[in-house]
Amino acid sequence: MTFEEGVDIFPDEYKTTIGLLKLPAVVMEDVNSKRLTMGHARALSKISDIDVIMSIRDEIISLKLSVRDVESIIRERYSKKTNKISADLIIKAEKQIESIVKDDIKYKLNKNQLVLKFKSEEELNKIIEFLKRG
Repeated sequence: MTFEEGVDIFPDEYKTTIGLLKLPAVVMEDVNSKRLTMGHARALSKISDIDVIMSIRDEIISLKLSVRDVESIIRERYSKKTNKISADLIIKAEKQIESIVKDDIKYKLNKNQLVLKFKSEEELNKIIEFLKRG
């Protein structure tokens, strides 16, 4: 019997805990140091691709995303029902955007939308100037 087959004999609450054990150690360290919550970790445990987990983890920390935001991102970007844009393409786009905007502009990339965030008129003007530069 494999580990995955053995999981089926446990009640659902244990399956979640077992899923957390499959997360990269750095994610669990983030939970222990309170950079991530257990809710974030549970949401990340639904993803099997380590690169995707690490990409979303970085996004959670840098953008201070809530658990609901993370669940929404995972649902929108990586749902098996959605084949419009591949996860690989989104990850590549995230890295390209990250290299262009650096820390100057806060953003969130979802399945079919890029959201630019601002908290003040100054930040909005910074985004407008950035977009004008092309």
